[in-house]
Amino acid sequence: MYQALVSYYLKEFQERGENALQSICNCVVPSHVILVEYKKLTPIEKLPEKEKKDLWEYSKEMYPKGDKETRLRFIKIVYTIGTLL
Repeated sequence: MYQALVSYYLKEFQERGENALQSICNCVVPSHVILVEYKKLTPIEKLPEKEKKDLWEYSKEMYPKGDKETRLRFIKIVYTIGTLL
């Protein structure tokens, strides 16, 4: 069942792009499901500096008024979706 949810959210992202990404990030269950998958991956702290910077800049575009915690959660979700696809 759980893996079916992961597959569903990945498919939603493939079909709807950034619109789905915002839904995933802003809703409790989808973001939780993706963040559980993040814990299975190499942490973002170990990514190359350029990739971390690009993700941080993207998070500022998507959440211009977001706090550090919101942006960090967004980065983890984007990184996880990108890695799983």
